[in-house]
Amino acid sequence: MSNDDRCRHCDGRGWVHAEGGETAALALCECRRPCPDCEDTGFVNRVGSDGRPVAAVCGCATLKRRIVAYNNVGIPSRFVGCTFESWQFGNFSSDQLHKLLQKWSLVFRSGIKGWLIHGPPGSGKTHLACATAAVLALDHGVDVRFVDFFHLLQQLKAAFGGHGSDKDLIQPLLACDLLVIDELGKGRNTEWENGVVDELISARYNAGRTIIFTSNHAPEGGGDSLDDRLGSRILSRIWELCTVHQVAGEDFRKQKR
Repeated sequence: MSNDDRCRHCDGRGWVHAEGGETAALALCECRRPCPDCEDTGFVNRVGSDGRPVAAVCGCATLKRRIVAYNNVGIPSRFVGCTFESWQFGNFSSDQLHKLLQKWSLVFRSGIKGWLIHGPPGSGKTHLACATAAVLALDHGVDVRFVDFFHLLQQLKAAFGGHGSDKDLIQPLLACDLLVIDELGKGRNTEWENGVVDELISARYNAGRTIIFTSNHAPEGGGDSLDDRLGSRILSRIWELCTVHQVAGEDFRKQKR
């Protein structure tokens, strides 16, 4: 398809951003309704090795699965535009991480060593975590879940209060190929909160599943580290599960004012 023939809505990707939800979502573009290749039958005719026509699964089936995979991630709507391509920080440590995560996403498999990304607010941690989650789900069909840790705690408390099931919240986080936990260490760090962290990390540790963490707190040192807030048992598991990368620099959000 030439540039001139591309749909002006989706630019040939086959999907568009759906508006209005709390989490980022995609929808099949109108140019793919019905599918121009299979007319929504799910199959197209191909020529086999013997020269005879054979039915093959249409590419629209893969596109639809990838859209579902992306919509299941749970990327917050405000980060919908956070991709590897939209990265523009220009700080050495964050640019280095940008390149590392791009390469990591190309070789990802369930159980590969994950990441603990720590640094000050506004240094691009969540942008890069969302970009990684998005490319793995949409381009590779990986089962990814993204959760803001403090928001997850609030949801679990509501579930314990009789407004839902904590199992419905936790189980997808235990079973997915990649779990991204944003803002690790945020909260009051009560015994119950740390118990939630311990359950999630221990279950995924034992199952050999991958986690990416972002945090405003350094792993160790100072008076407000993850070791101080979460305890040495949890931090020890994180050391084994993750490669640690520190990002530095001024708050990028302030620079855009």
